[in-house]
Formats: sequence, C-alpha cells, structure tokens
Amino acid sequence: GVPAIGMAQASKPADAKMAQHKPAKKDMKDMKDMHGMRGMTGGPHHVLVMAYRDNLATFAKALRWEVTRTDSVNADVALPAVAEMKRSLEQMTQHHQAQMKMMGDAPKSPMSETMQHTSSRLTTLGEHVTALDREVNANHPNAKEVIAHTTVIIKECAGMMSMAAMDKPHSKK
Repeated sequence: GVPAIGMAQASKPADAKMAQHKPAKKDMKDMKDMHGMRGMTGGPHHVLVMAYRDNLATFAKALRWEVTRTDSVNADVALPAVAEMKRSLEQMTQHHQAQMKMMGDAPKSPMSETMQHTSSRLTTLGEHVTALDREVNANHPNAKEVIAHTTVIIKECAGMMSMAAMDKPHSKK
C-alpha cells in the first residue's frame, strides 16, 4: 500500500528529468516516418480512421443481418445502428481531413493517390449512410433498401481495408 505509493511518487522527478533529454536517433527516424509514407499507415489519424471504419462496417453488418433475418426493419435496432454509423463516418471524415492537413502541399506524395481514393470512398459512404438514415426514419422503411445501402457501405469499408493493406511495404522473397 503506502510504500508502493511513496516509491511511485519518488520516481516522478527522475522520469521528468529523463523527458528533458534529446530524442534518440530511433525517435528522430520515427518522427520523420510520421511525415512520410509510414506516417500515413501508422499515424494516429490513420489508426483512428481504420478503427472507425471497422465500427461502421460492424454496425452495417449487424443491421443488414437483422433486416435479412426478419425481412423487416426493426426501429429498435435500425435507429441506434444508423446513429452509430453516422457518428463513425463523421469521425472518419474528421481524422481523414486531419491526415490530409498533415500531408500539407505534397500532391506528388506516394500517399496522395491513396488519400484521394479514401476521400472518394468517404463521399460514397456519406451518400449511403445519409440514404440509410432517411430510410430507417421513414414511416414504413423498406427492408430491401436498407439491405442495399448496408451492402454498399460494407463493400466500401472493405475497399478501404484493402487499400490500407496495399500501403504497407511488402518484402520480396
């Protein structure tokens, strides 16, 4: 109990002093990589875009499964699922824009084509999430429309996944 707290508090000044040291060469290389190609596929914004993409796809799959299974749109499932899909898409878009801003004026960057492709997919996702939102909020939602929109959303999310895999360096054997 008490001795452990005292030791933890005693180590804080040493940790603060260590933080003042110059970064190691490895740290400098990592910082450079964050602004280069590796930064696009491992930086914080990319990581969050991919996490929100997974969340979006998971809710789309759950909604599609439920509508397919029951051949109807249950508002108790559809409304919260679509609300979460909208939130995930908003977060994806924000982090993608932050990633683009980090790139700055690097139109010739090896990642610029991938980033443009992602922008295009986000636009398509936005169109289908908006249409899905309208459909599930209608007086009599059409199950076939919900299935069609969720299918496209899942496909677009999967396309983003394959792009992320293509961005990673491959070793040749």
